[in-house]
Amino acid sequence: MKMLFSFVFTVVIVTTNGQLVPYQEVTCPAKFMFVKGTQSVLVDLDGSTDPDLKTCELKRTALSQSVLLIDGCHTLHNLVLRKYMSNDDPNVIIMTKHLTNNVFTEPLLSKLLRSHRSPVFFIVTDSDTFKCENGTLERREFLKLQSFMNKLWHRYKITHVGVTFPMSCKYKIAVYYGKRNTVNLIYDRTIKLLDIKEINKPIKISETKLTEDYPLRANIFFRFPTSINDCKNLHYYTKINLSLTEGYCGLDALVMHDIVKHFKFKLYFPQDQNCYRYGYEIGNNVTGSLGCIVRKELDISFNSRFMTMYSEDYIFFLHYVAVDSLCAVVKRADVIPVFLYVINVYEFHLWVIIVTVLLTMGICMWVADKFKNKIKTDRKREHWFFYIKDAFLSTLFGFSIEKSGKLYLLRGTCLCCSIMFVAVYQVRKYLFS
Repeated sequence: MKMLFSFVFTVVIVTTNGQLVPYQEVTCPAKFMFVKGTQSVLVDLDGSTDPDLKTCELKRTALSQSVLLIDGCHTLHNLVLRKYMSNDDPNVIIMTKHLTNNVFTEPLLSKLLRSHRSPVFFIVTDSDTFKCENGTLERREFLKLQSFMNKLWHRYKITHVGVTFPMSCKYKIAVYYGKRNTVNLIYDRTIKLLDIKEINKPIKISETKLTEDYPLRANIFFRFPTSINDCKNLHYYTKINLSLTEGYCGLDALVMHDIVKHFKFKLYFPQDQNCYRYGYEIGNNVTGSLGCIVRKELDISFNSRFMTMYSEDYIFFLHYVAVDSLCAVVKRADVIPVFLYVINVYEFHLWVIIVTVLLTMGICMWVADKFKNKIKTDRKREHWFFYIKDAFLSTLFGFSIEKSGKLYLLRGTCLCCSIMFVAVYQVRKYLFS
């Protein structure tokens, strides 16, 4: 006789105090890797995160990405980090039990969070903090989270940051949503708690207008002819607000002016005079404005640079060694028929004015001749259309059909106007062709 046995297995975990607790399946946190990169860096800040959470993130990385796992910041030296970092803007995933100030004091994280373009994803593994009720956080916890994310914004100025709580607030993620002006050097960011499915559109909204009033550390220095400070006759050629370019003009200053005006940056100019020259690299020492950018003392230097090797092996002495080029893209001109050649000398509203004036001039000549004929009754009077035709011919073509000498003032005015019409026509002839 066959016996059927059924077995029921219950998986339990022994805690540190010896109690048995049921095993809970780990829920993977909300996905934040909306920006594709070539490398993801996964940091276990405490060194004791559940391996299943790490597995969740490893499964979601693309096959083309390299993944760097860091178990505890103290275990990895800066030189080792440099060796294995293959991207300047990696996706950074930080797992931690609590959001503490270690994020701002750890030297390793300062190296990882240097890029403003890296998406940073915090996974808070504690189940007692940031609890959700009906999909929302309590006001005290929300303000605490907003304070942390603003501190992160002021410290690293990273555009995209997400915080999720897989143990206490499932399927929710906190992201930057807007900005709020303050008395600080840089504005604060507002945050919003979103569902996983709603994350893409608010993130795109949060990117808008971030450059407005953003403190940009910039510089520009003298270099003839692309950045000069003698701009007294510049208004004859172009319009430029010299307050946006620190009093400089030239090609470099024009580029600087348009960038600052369009993005509405708030400019700050460094006091270090070493930043006001080009600079160069000798070994590990970088000088000038180039060194200021490398050391993060400057965000941008608007002086144009020639990307070439400074070595006699690469210099051809019979060739020019420096050139400034400007490319202008303009709309292709429309094809205009030849019969419009004469009409296009003036715009439509000018033709209306000219015809109106000539009609008035012809009528005035007719009225004047009519008044004159009251005195000399033996003279034959012309039709009113004759005087209008005479005004048009004498003005536009420079000759009069009136044979007798009369109305010298009006006819002379028309003949003088014909000189100006012919001159304008000659100029427009070459522009039209």
